[in-house]
Amino acid sequence: MTTESQIQANRLNALKSTGPKNAVNTSFNALKHGLLSKELCVKRKWINENPREYKQLLQFLLNDLKPTSVIESILVERIAQAYWRLRRVQRAEHAFMLANDRSNKYLFVTRTEEEKNTLNQESMPAPPMGIADTLGRYETMLEKQIYRAINQLEKMRQEPVKLQSTALELN
Repeated sequence: MTTESQIQANRLNALKSTGPKNAVNTSFNALKHGLLSKELCVKRKWINENPREYKQLLQFLLNDLKPTSVIESILVERIAQAYWRLRRVQRAEHAFMLANDRSNKYLFVTRTEEEKNTLNQESMPAPPMGIADTLGRYETMLEKQIYRAINQLEKMRQEPVKLQSTALELN
C-alpha cells in the first residue's frame, strides 16, 4: 500500500522531470521510425514520399521485367517495394551526412527540389550515435531482398524451359 508521504514524494519528483534524457536521439525518431514503416509511402517530418512516384517505379519495373504469371508479378512488386525502401535509407544516409557536416553546404547535392525542401539543414537535429551502422544494416537487408527476388524471378523463368526439354526427351 502506498503511503501519503510516498505519494507526495512522487508528485514532487514528477515536477523535477525535465523530459527525455537524450533529446538528440528522441528528435531523430521521426526519421528512424520512418525507415521500416509498414506504410509504403511515408509522410513524416523528414520523409515526404509521393505515392505517384512509387506507382511510376512499379510500372517501369512491370514494363521492363514483363511478368507472365501472378507469382512473377508478386516478385516484381517485391523488387519495387524493397527498392523504394532502399531509396528511403539512402535519403536517410544523406540526411545523416548533412547533419554531421553542416559547415559544407555544397558537399552533398540533393537530387530534386522536393529533397531540398525535405532536408532543411537548419531544422535537422544531429543524428544519434550508431545510426550509420543501423542504416548500413537496413541497406544490406533491402539489397538482399532485391537480389533474392530477382534470382527467384530468373529461376522461375528458367524452370519452364527445363520442363519442356525433359518432356521432349520422354517422347
